Amino acid sequence: MVPTPSSSARAVLLALAFTPPLALAPGRALAQPSAPAGDSAPEAPSPAGIRAIDVRSVDPALSPERVRAAVSRELDSSDGGWSAAPGESTSSGAASAAGRLQIEIHADRRAVVTLHDGHGPTRTRELVLPEAPESALETLALLSASLVRQDAQDLAASLSASAADAKRTASAPDDEAQDPAGAAPPTPVPDTPPTGPRDVAGANAADDGRAATTPSDGDADDGDADTAHGATAEASAPLHRFPFNLSLAYPLALVPDSERHRFYGELGLFYGRVGGIDGFAVNPVALRVDRGVMGIAVSGVWLDSGTAQGLAVAGIVQRGRGALRGLSVAGVTELRAGRVDGAQVAGAFALTEGALHGMQTAGAASVARDVLGAQIAGAASFGDDIEGAQIAGAASFGDDIEGAQIAGALGAADSVRGLQVAGAVTLTEHLEGAQIAGVFARSDQVLGIQIATVNVAGPVDGGQIGLVNVGGRVRGAQIGLVNVADEVEGAPVGLVNVNGTGRNQWVAWYAGSRLPYNTALKYMHGPVYTLVAFGVRTGDDEITLAPGAGIGGRVPLWKPLFAELDVLWQHEMTFHEPDDRFSDVQVVRGRAALGIEVLPDLALFAGGGPLLSVSGSGSDQDWEPHFFGGVQVF
Repeated sequence: MVPTPSSSARAVLLALAFTPPLALAPGRALAQPSAPAGDSAPEAPSPAGIRAIDVRSVDPALSPERVRAAVSRELDSSDGGWSAAPGESTSSGAASAAGRLQIEIHADRRAVVTLHDGHGPTRTRELVLPEAPESALETLALLSASLVRQDAQDLAASLSASAADAKRTASAPDDEAQDPAGAAPPTPVPDTPPTGPRDVAGANAADDGRAATTPSDGDADDGDADTAHGATAEASAPLHRFPFNLSLAYPLALVPDSERHRFYGELGLFYGRVGGIDGFAVNPVALRVDRGVMGIAVSGVWLDSGTAQGLAVAGIVQRGRGALRGLSVAGVTELRAGRVDGAQVAGAFALTEGALHGMQTAGAASVARDVLGAQIAGAASFGDDIEGAQIAGAASFGDDIEGAQIAGALGAADSVRGLQVAGAVTLTEHLEGAQIAGVFARSDQVLGIQIATVNVAGPVDGGQIGLVNVGGRVRGAQIGLVNVADEVEGAPVGLVNVNGTGRNQWVAWYAGSRLPYNTALKYMHGPVYTLVAFGVRTGDDEITLAPGAGIGGRVPLWKPLFAELDVLWQHEMTFHEPDDRFSDVQVVRGRAALGIEVLPDLALFAGGGPLLSVSGSGSDQDWEPHFFGGVQVF
């Protein structure tokens, strides 16, 4: 079962909510309020005690009003009721210290949530929001509530510590209290910060494998997938900058602990591992960049990095744990966990778990979620929402296509707005545009045109062209040998037209000594009809068979009279019994007839016209008049 964005957001935010923060704000850590001595610790302030919720958003679907309402509901549910209007102060002094909650939503779907108090920024967390607006609102609400609750817990812990210190001081002997030498030394502050999510230095929150960048010092990186899952403090600590590094095989390197440093240049021989790159990194075998690459990273065999901005190249396999802005190339396999803004190229297989804005190309298979641009594969391409082009040598699969889906054999999508083309089969549920296939085309609904050997559709507003056309209610044209529909508002053009709004007749007529006996099935739709005919002539030593087809129109006159005008082609094949000879003649008859309906389902007609006969070799042509008369039934 694939987790939904909402469930993923809840999982990450719950982890953030129950993990201690990296550090308190400077004012909070150094200036703790005093508390009277007593047996009970101060009461934890309300997590909902904030004065205002400020929202800045460039996304119309995430308007300030909707975001503010979602956050307010979450605070209300977590605290049993939140009534402080924006701008109002709460009654609790501790709660008032929580101050103002600021939410900023950027165009790249980054969200920055900051909790302010009277001393300035207290805590900031940043993430990339899910694409769905409802999931994004829930994510913002959960993250905001997490920050407020954590701030209240930290303040309560500091007040409890102050109260305990005051109690110990009051109960100590006078001489011990007056003698500084007897006092216990202060507890040293550990050098390594506690494990937890990064706050002001750039908190990570995973969404569909994507992470967000934090502009605080340039060292916090959004591609650190390990941090998003609760990595160690070393992995989330700021990186130290160093100009250059040489690596033999990690950890043998010019700079010790190179994974904790960000370099402007990195050169390696076998395996290099660095924290980040702001410039270039080259290794003929393998290279790992724990955080982000901003510049150029090239590895002869294997490249593993967080985010990448610029150019990332691997000879065989490349794995990106964060977003890409630029060009990523791999000789065989290219895997990207985050969003791609640019181009992703692989010799065999390319995959991105985030959105693709640009181009994805692979020799065998390409896989992406939402595509805005082009997705190209030598064998198969897979995407969700495509705005642009999806092209594959064998098969293309998508959900919603706006643009073109082209495949050598099979093209399949839930809906297509534009063009769907495949060498063999095209399948979709909803088509607005053109669907073309060499063998079979199927769409549950057509607003446009279907072209294939066999076309099958539900309702059709447009047309179907093929040998066999099958539709529901057709508003337009069906052109083929066999056309079948529930009803047609237009013109079915074919030898056999079967629909609920047409009329089928059996016709028989006599046409003189040349080909006396003829019969046909007549398919009528409105004023237009088609004929599938067969004629025969017998003699002492020969027999002539003449299959044929025709098309014409009927004009009603004064009831019960009518007139018909058509063209009938017949292939006269004569078999001579004594010497087993065979001769054939192509015959085209222009026919004009006058008829009368003697009964609702019975009519008589007679007429004539010119006749052109051409021998099988094409050397002999002859014009002559002909006359006929017959009967129509049904």
